[in-house]
Amino acid sequence: MARRADYTLKPDPSRCSVLHPPLAFFAPSGNIGPVWNLRRTVAWLILLPLAILAALILSLPLILNSADYQALLISQAQDQLGRKVEMKRAHVEVFPYVRMTLDDVVIREADGQDEFLSTEHLFIDLRIFPLLKRKVLAKRIALDMPKVKIKRGPDGKLNISDLFTATADTASFTTPLLGEELSIADGEIAFEDTYGSALPRTVAFRHVNTTVKRTGMHLGYRFFAAVPQETGDATITVTGAVARQAIEQAGVGGRATGRVEAKRVDLAQLAPFLNDNMFLRGVQTPVDLAASYEYRWATGTRALEIKDLTATGGGTTITGSIGLAKLFTPRMSFTAALATTPFKLESLVASLPEEVIQSHSLGFLKEAQVAGTVQLVSLQVAWMPEQEHRLTVQGEVHLLGGTAVLGANRVPLSDVKGKLRVMADRIAIEQLTGRYGLAEVTEGRGEVTSLAQNPTLSLDIKGKVSAQELAVIVARVAPKSLLPAGPAGLTGLKGEAEAVVKLAGPLAKLDHLEVEWGLAVKDLNFTDQRLSLPFADLRGGVHSVRRGVAFEQLNGHIGKSSVAL
Repeated sequence: MARRADYTLKPDPSRCSVLHPPLAFFAPSGNIGPVWNLRRTVAWLILLPLAILAALILSLPLILNSADYQALLISQAQDQLGRKVEMKRAHVEVFPYVRMTLDDVVIREADGQDEFLSTEHLFIDLRIFPLLKRKVLAKRIALDMPKVKIKRGPDGKLNISDLFTATADTASFTTPLLGEELSIADGEIAFEDTYGSALPRTVAFRHVNTTVKRTGMHLGYRFFAAVPQETGDATITVTGAVARQAIEQAGVGGRATGRVEAKRVDLAQLAPFLNDNMFLRGVQTPVDLAASYEYRWATGTRALEIKDLTATGGGTTITGSIGLAKLFTPRMSFTAALATTPFKLESLVASLPEEVIQSHSLGFLKEAQVAGTVQLVSLQVAWMPEQEHRLTVQGEVHLLGGTAVLGANRVPLSDVKGKLRVMADRIAIEQLTGRYGLAEVTEGRGEVTSLAQNPTLSLDIKGKVSAQELAVIVARVAPKSLLPAGPAGLTGLKGEAEAVVKLAGPLAKLDHLEVEWGLAVKDLNFTDQRLSLPFADLRGGVHSVRRGVAFEQLNGHIGKSSVAL
């Protein structure tokens, strides 16, 4: 029987090595086993935590939305704020980050009675790992349309002072539960102050949009709000940063620096918060403000410095700086260095409250119908209520064209120009020019003294008087028999006279000013209707006396005859 051929392929032992698959697909042999075990262990170490983390993330909404965690949030909020916290609902979202939404939130005052803050929605971005340890730490907080009531009581303490922990460590800034960023959208803030006042003082801020960011020991902020007023809403924008620091001799305090811009502000509305300042109460025109500021506070003291101030209102612009010390106390003091563009004096006089006019003896400004354009070139004002002389004023004022009426005869002053140098005890009047009646004033000097009790004027002026004005002066002060028809009884008036006038007396009684005058007549010509002969080339002196007028060394011509009186 023939043998059947075997066509089964059999590997050549000498060539089998080239046909072996990779060792990784075979059972480990030799030193390959430990490498495989290491790789499998590393894979489990990576995949297992990721799987646990994924499962944890997927289950977070179920865990965090439980009533247990909502109670935890309320409990920790109350512990950190030291206040009673209420809310209707809380919901947690995990993606794209852990955010808790709280609805109808109410935070009570420290006594647990009145509402301090209420908001329809409060959003909190949470730190996840502390949350898993049942500890609430916020990264960001956003309040939607909140209503906040800030109060300062009779003891001078704010109802928010307990929210900021006071520590001796100046390298940190503690803001409980506020996290790194706090924002307010379209909120309302009401501020009420009863410190040092029987009646509460209030101001409201609406449409408040605020962002507060904390970085280490610094707290940056931006604040925008509208303030309702009878004349229309004012708007305020404040930006700046706060840094805690130790204030020398005053313990731990803080400092805030930044910039403020305000539009259409009614300064009279702020007067009650600054000891019912009568000057601010008198400002009737809305003002636009822009300035940089530095606010410092510590135990028992608060101070505010306003620099690079620009205030525009009533047709003028005020620039300069203002400093306020012992702020919000009855002993508040202030200093100011100001300058202005030209403005209408009558507008300022009209805005002064009656009590300011009475207390500073400024009634003459209205009685004399003072008006015109003035400019404050420099003005330094200080109010120190604890000193004997509480108010001090120094500076320089330029008169750029003023008018007034003086004396019992109501002589008009017009086109008055000059300088006023304001000093602690007097006002010096220099380089005065203008018109006194029809007389041209070429030089004037004087002063106002006794500023605090009874301001008294002393003024010397020199000028030129026309023949027509000379006739008016003589007719006004001379006996009636000298010119029975008054100035109208003289015709053909020509010539002039050099005049010297002295005015003295209390400004409160302008009608009783003492007026002394003297005239040096030059080449005066006129005709008296009672005589047919003309008076020509008259020279000499004319001056006032107690009950009339005196002529000295008067000479000239009557008709063709020479005369000497």
